[in-house]
Amino acid sequence: TQAQAVPIDYLNTLDAALAVAASSDYAIIGMLAGFALLALALASTGLFGVVSYGVAQRSAEFGTRMALGARASDVVRLVAREAAMMLAVGLTIGLAGGIAVASMMGSVLEGLSPTDPLTLGSVIALLSLVTLTATADRATYQVGDTALVSSLGIQRAIRPPVKRTAGSVPASAGIQASPAGSMY
Repeated sequence: TQAQAVPIDYLNTLDAALAVAASSDYAIIGMLAGFALLALALASTGLFGVVSYGVAQRSAEFGTRMALGARASDVVRLVAREAAMMLAVGLTIGLAGGIAVASMMGSVLEGLSPTDPLTLGSVIALLSLVTLTATADRATYQVGDTALVSSLGIQRAIRPPVKRTAGSVPASAGIQASPAGSMY
């Protein structure tokens, strides 16, 4: 007896079949990389916002410190030190969690180790740069840009003091004197 002929619809080599199977892995890896970049952008934006907000909330403290004799550079250094501590804690927790998740996904990461030094180093560098930028930006804004300006060697124009006489209120205070004899 003779076998019945079955038409072949699709004929392919083993290499082509493996390439098709691997392409779905590359699509998944591409999506994971996209989500990782989005997470990094969100983390950078959030870090900048938290550091900026924290510095802005302490403007009264900075004013008190400067009134008691602290230099603007001392205040900026204080803020930078506290931001660096917050960054170190966050990076430690984040890197530990990231390495743990990456080691669980080791089968998907073909050709990469979970502790890829280039990836981890670039994440650390980016988040450190964001923290430094937020700290320097807001701290120099809050204490008056004297620390940054003096470190660059630029002379600032100094506004002359307002002359006051006894009982007078400077116009910049926003208070208008009422006519004599008037309660309001």
